[in-house]
Amino acid sequence: MEKILAHLAPVGETVERVRSALDPSTTLIGFAGSPGRWASTPSKARGGTDKSDARKFEAISIPAELAGMLDQLVEASAHYLCHAGKAGA
Repeated sequence: MEKILAHLAPVGETVERVRSALDPSTTLIGFAGSPGRWASTPSKARGGTDKSDARKFEAISIPAELAGMLDQLVEASAHYLCHAGKAGA
């Protein structure tokens, strides 16, 4: 998780810059995709034109690995959103 947190520094810097450029009365909304969406990304990142649901969710065929990956994605998403919130989102 430390590696993930190290990658968040640019996020915080960007949010702080955007926040400081906005009028104080303007709301800056933070956003993170769902862990399920992120879990489907690696299979789609390999390229090709097959957009079927079977390909999109092929990770489901390995439940233990999917569960472990989702646990990591949930934790990373929580850290990401907290980091963005502390930076002003």
